[in-house]
Amino acid sequence: MACPILIIEIAYYSKTDHSLPPCSWGTVSLDPRDRDVGSAYASSTSPLVCRPSPCSTDAGLYAIRYILLALRADASPMDSLGRIVAVFLLSVHFLLRCQAQTVHGFNWAFPFTSLNIQECQNSSVQLKSLNTSSSFVGVPPYYMLALEVQGVTTRTLLGNDPTQLSWQNTHHQGAQLLLTVQDSAGYTAGFPSHFYSVIGVKPYNVTFGQVGSGVITQVPMGPADDVFTYINRADPNEPLMAAVVDA
Repeated sequence: MACPILIIEIAYYSKTDHSLPPCSWGTVSLDPRDRDVGSAYASSTSPLVCRPSPCSTDAGLYAIRYILLALRADASPMDSLGRIVAVFLLSVHFLLRCQAQTVHGFNWAFPFTSLNIQECQNSSVQLKSLNTSSSFVGVPPYYMLALEVQGVTTRTLLGNDPTQLSWQNTHHQGAQLLLTVQDSAGYTAGFPSHFYSVIGVKPYNVTFGQVGSGVITQVPMGPADDVFTYINRADPNEPLMAAVVDA
C-alpha cells in the first residue's frame, strides 16, 4: 500500500545577521531515506514569504510549512501515519511557543489620570523604560493597539519619534478599550490594569418630547456639566422621552 511522505520545511529570518538570505529554508523529512528527495524538492521550490512576529533575541522570524511530497510503496501505513502525526504535533507546539507572546520591553502612559477618553480626542503618548538602569523604549515606528470590548480592534500609527507620539481615538461613545503600545520589532509596552471608557464631547444638550404635545423642550448644559436636574412639567398619563446629544 502506498503511504505519504511528509516534508517539513522550517525557515528562520534574522534581522540582525544580514549575511543570511531573506528566507533560509531547511528541510526535515520523516525518514532519513527521503532526505535527498526532500532536499531536491526544496531546492526547486521558491521560499515562502516569512511572516512576523519575532520570537528570538535578535527579532528573527520563524515560519514552517508541510509538503505532501510523494507516495512510498515500501513503508508500513501505520509507521508513516505515526511519523506524520508526531512531527505535526511537535511543530505545532514549536509555533505556539514561538508566536504566543511578545516581549514586554518598555512602558507607556497618557499625560492624564482620567479613565475617560472623548470621541475623536487627540492624546500624547509617553514612553518609559522598564527601569532606571535601561534607556530602551522600543524600536520605531510605534503603534497603539486598541482592543474594544465586543467591538472592532484598531491598530493606529503613533509616529517615529518616541518623544512626540500622538494617538487619536476613533472608537465611538460607550466603548470600553484596553490599550497598549507596540513597536516595529514586536516589543510591547504592556496593558494597564483598567479599561478606558469612550465618552461624548461636552457640552451636552438635553431634549424632551411628549406624545401629543405641541412643544419641544431643549436645554443646553454647562461646559463642564455631566448631571442635569429636570422639573417635570409634562402632561400626566402620556409618555415622555428624553434624549442627550453631545457637542
